[in-house]
Amino acid sequence: MNEFDRILDRIRAPIIQGRMTKRELARRAGLPETTLIGMERPDWNPRADTLRRLMPAVPRARPLADAANQRSLVA
Repeated sequence: MNEFDRILDRIRAPIIQGRMTKRELARRAGLPETTLIGMERPDWNPRADTLRRLMPAVPRARPLADAANQRSLVA
């Protein structure tokens, strides 16, 4: 897998995992929602400026240690 594919996977992850909607991602990135049409398809090929706007809008996954600490606080 090349770097471009890793970036696309990172952008797609919250949508596929149900942690975020396309509408929310587009809003956070300041893009029209139509920009994300077809983003699940393997042939989706966004422009470089679109990727630059999407990357900071994608929430970072919490490290496993943080998730474990949160769970122990709740239990």
